[in-house]
Amino acid sequence: MQTLSDILVPGSVPNVIVNDKKGAAFVVFAVHHQGEAIVIGPVDGREKRNWLDSCWLINKNELLENYYLPYNG
Repeated sequence: MQTLSDILVPGSVPNVIVNDKKGAAFVVFAVHHQGEAIVIGPVDGREKRNWLDSCWLINKNELLENYYLPYNG
């Protein structure tokens, strides 16, 4: 896996850590079956039952423009 777009497999649950442009960490949790909508959320609290309530949807282009894999810059 070399680029962020490599993890965006339609219907997948990659559970991969990404960073925004400020360096804050988030988790890419799930990719819609058509690959255009992504569920992203905070890294902390994933063990809590209501963690999914703190997540949000973004589109593929927004993710690719504003986030990056921390080990790939």
